[in-house]
Amino acid sequence: MKKLIKNRILVLTISLAILLIINISTSYSYYIGKVVGNEESTTFSITSAGAVINFENDNEVISDSNITPGWTASKNFTITSTLNENEINNDDTKLWYVVKLCIDNNDFPTNAIEFSLSQNGNIVGGGTAIENISNIGIETGKNADGIILGIGNFAIGENTHNYTLTINYVDSNIVDPQKTFGIHLAIQAVKPAKVLIDLDGGTYESSTTKYIAQGILTTIEKPTKPTYIFTGWEITSGNGSAEGTKIISNENTITIRAKYEGPYIFETDSWTTIANNVSRGQASVYEVGDEKEILIDENSYTVRIANNSNYDCTLDSQTACGFVVEFKDIISMEIMNSTGISLYLPDPNDGTNKGGWPNSYARTYLNETVYNKLPNDLQSIIANTTVVSGYDEYYDSENFISNDKLYLLSEREVFNSVTNNDTAALSSRQLDYYANIGVTKTNYSGAIKQYNATAANWWLRVAVKSYGQYFVFVDSTGASSDDFSSRSKGIAPAFRIA
Repeated sequence: MKKLIKNRILVLTISLAILLIINISTSYSYYIGKVVGNEESTTFSITSAGAVINFENDNEVISDSNITPGWTASKNFTITSTLNENEINNDDTKLWYVVKLCIDNNDFPTNAIEFSLSQNGNIVGGGTAIENISNIGIETGKNADGIILGIGNFAIGENTHNYTLTINYVDSNIVDPQKTFGIHLAIQAVKPAKVLIDLDGGTYESSTTKYIAQGILTTIEKPTKPTYIFTGWEITSGNGSAEGTKIISNENTITIRAKYEGPYIFETDSWTTIANNVSRGQASVYEVGDEKEILIDENSYTVRIANNSNYDCTLDSQTACGFVVEFKDIISMEIMNSTGISLYLPDPNDGTNKGGWPNSYARTYLNETVYNKLPNDLQSIIANTTVVSGYDEYYDSENFISNDKLYLLSEREVFNSVTNNDTAALSSRQLDYYANIGVTKTNYSGAIKQYNATAANWWLRVAVKSYGQYFVFVDSTGASSDDFSSRSKGIAPAFRIA
């Protein structure tokens, strides 16, 4: 589609260096398209109505009729431009372009064929190249309008953007050799739109003025606002539309405003609300260290957020993964384990660590007595947690795995220490709360917990590796130590919400 323009003419040269090995053949092609600009309206159009890039003999970019599992093909292409300062007249002073992948035909099932686009080599000059995209499935049938691979722009001066388009057949099934597949690339200049952003109390690290391509659905970076959840953008001035985090602008300048839901406060939100925010990936509205009161037997206890990260947990123990809540202080004084004869000290009053945490009195006490006394709404949202704990080598030979609602912390989760005491130390990590306040084996005052307003000892779930009767505990100064399992010390459990 041609447009009569009296002002300056911009030339966008699109050159393609193509390497395609199909039937051991190589083809090359070259395309030049004119871009014209009106300096008053800053309107740009391509005279070739989309600048469809064809190759010799009008072949598509990639086409084959004998696609079998493992088939792949790639194309290198280059987009170049030379822009003088007086050849563009818009606030952005850049020439924008969009690259589309047009599907001429695809007889294969949806997602059987995938594409990727990557930058190939250094960007010469200025502007912004299209970001890499990987393994995007192609729907069956045709798509003449094309799939947008991305939007780039050129700055004033000499510019070269190099890309590689890769197509892969990923279906493991043997396919009908009569099925065909063909695509081509279309590159088109687009007009920029200035986007003015009203954060409505939120914050950005980047500028609140952005430039996007007109007529193209574009994702706008999300702001953050403490205790609120960002829900999307709304258009407050200009011609456009918004869909969640994406907008379309149909004119030179548009104003958008952030929308939120909230506030969400850990101290006052119901446990159902908290669990809902965690399950939908919005736990960031709460901060590590936030506190909340709960009642057990009509006594008030404080719990706090001990962890709010590592949701993609790859550790064996889930005890420091995701949203972890711990009791800020001690809820009762209990023995760690019942009495029993150890290997070295045959006094039954010393207790035993045989069977480790899973075989302990403390675990039974927490997951039966204490759990059943928690408020019903809290019980209903506590997750089952995979707990890995260590063993005493004189009784056992491998770490224990239990599934618990409530559990005690490990030495690693408090102090970030890996010692000979705990055979399971590497199965977990330090909780965010203790990491944030810098708790270590030599800086431990942040690990102090109180009982009846006085600093007291509290148990960890770590069975000491040797001697047959010891578990690790945190003393009243916050330092770690160990003692007979039959001694009474504080219980301060933790739990997860998933």
